[in-house]
Amino acid sequence: MASGFHPECRWRREGLAFALLAILTLSGALFPSAGIAVGAPSEPSPVTTGSPPGPSPVSSPEDATSRGAPRGEDSGHSVAVAAASPAPPILASLGVYITHLGSVDLHRNAFDLEFWYWTNSVSPDYNPTKTLDVVNGADVRMTPIPLLQREGIYWGSAKISAAIRQVWDIRDFPFDTQSVAIVLEDRELTWEQLRFSADTANSRIDQDALIRGWRITGFSIEAQPKSYRTSFGEPGNDGISQFSRVLVSLKFKRQGWALIFSVFIGFFISALISTISFTFRPDPNVGPRVGLLVGAIFGSIGNKFALESRLPLSEETTLADIIQLATFSYILAALAFSILIPILLKRLPEGRVRLLNFLVGVTLFLTYSGSLGFRIHNIFL
Repeated sequence: MASGFHPECRWRREGLAFALLAILTLSGALFPSAGIAVGAPSEPSPVTTGSPPGPSPVSSPEDATSRGAPRGEDSGHSVAVAAASPAPPILASLGVYITHLGSVDLHRNAFDLEFWYWTNSVSPDYNPTKTLDVVNGADVRMTPIPLLQREGIYWGSAKISAAIRQVWDIRDFPFDTQSVAIVLEDRELTWEQLRFSADTANSRIDQDALIRGWRITGFSIEAQPKSYRTSFGEPGNDGISQFSRVLVSLKFKRQGWALIFSVFIGFFISALISTISFTFRPDPNVGPRVGLLVGAIFGSIGNKFALESRLPLSEETTLADIIQLATFSYILAALAFSILIPILLKRLPEGRVRLLNFLVGVTLFLTYSGSLGFRIHNIFL
């Protein structure tokens, strides 16, 4: 055989070289951080000592500006980023036009009415027909109008029919003056998000919206904040919630001169019967006189039941209570004196008994009339 490499040895060396090249290529693909590359020398990585890993510190304010970092007055301290200011609240003007006033229901403590309300705002995001609430309303029915835009103002409106819950003041019935409040409030947006103002120029009561037997004496509308001592379960709230509301106030007075005689007619007739009993000549036989007064008592009791069906119970002393108490007292006093007449005739001359009968009758009548007149006079002061 000629000198040189044996063909089999050459094949083995070439196979070994290819295997070594494949191993180096595979290790470079799996471990790139090792700096092993095929066909190019690897360069050593720079090593930084004495500082934590991460971005290089900014050496000057100019570097900070060039890197997009905020520029502070003192480069040796961290720079604070100002928090974004909250969005300003939506400002909306709210007005009311009352078209119907129902009857005053004293037993149900409610007052039926219908009215239109509207809001004017420059914000297109606020539609009152979706979130406005009648706080003291029951059986509220709303007919909304789509949100419209006029001259850059967003105009939302709706018609509402509701029964307004109201605790009535019946101390002066039937000469009472009542005040009704319509409370409008957004049920979602807080004071920081929405603030109402009252449209006093356009808010009023329709001239046909009158209550039979009443005279309207006052109307006002005002906006005010309302605070609730609860967070309504809102996470992160400190326990106080504040909303913007509009308060519509109505005041009307009952025309009660005709009503007082129709409602209390039984008491007044019983008092008149008691007065007539003193025109009887004193006689030992007091049967007719006592029978007349007993009839007056039953008449007053019947009038009392009729009055209770009209008026709710009250913890305060009312004019109706005074009329009842004065009438029953008048009748009982006249009945007591009538029973004493036979005894007086036995002990006193008849002329003196007749004079005493007249004086007692006049005294009771003046006391009854004076007490009622004084109470009614104080109502109109």
